[in-house]
Amino acid sequence: LAYGGSNKASNLNKFLKGRPSVLVATPGRLLDYLSDDSVRHKFTSMRSLVLDEADSLLARGFWDDLSKIIKLLPSKESAKWQGMCFSATMNEKMDEVLHHVLAPNCKRISTISETEAPTVDTIPQSLIAVDGIESVFSTLHTLLACELHDNPNLKAIIFTHTARNAG
Repeated sequence: LAYGGSNKASNLNKFLKGRPSVLVATPGRLLDYLSDDSVRHKFTSMRSLVLDEADSLLARGFWDDLSKIIKLLPSKESAKWQGMCFSATMNEKMDEVLHHVLAPNCKRISTISETEAPTVDTIPQSLIAVDGIESVFSTLHTLLACELHDNPNLKAIIFTHTARNAG
């Protein structure tokens, strides 16, 4: 793992001494790693580059960092790595960017038919106002307890802004 707010020296040491098969990183920390020639050498045999939540990365302004990262990585031609992007939404801005990561003849796979309404339009949504950030988790817990009481087979996925909030 390589993300801001974590112990960079310890994580980098594990990465350099080990034989990692997967590195999960935030753009800023990966750019930090790739800025060092000795670290960059570890990427010469990379086989895949995956951008998860690509739409969110672009919306948050990470394109400059991603562009620098792609330039610091071995070229697709020399390393033969495969690029993959996963995104909840696709827009024109992403089309301008993705050709740097994806092959020209890449396949786009969607779980939604072109004739089907977007998922966001078909899922019931509601808003619950809370007094402050400190009330979010207790309110969420109460809401899920009520929903679970009404529907014992309830399945839910909760998204948070940071890994720390998910714990």
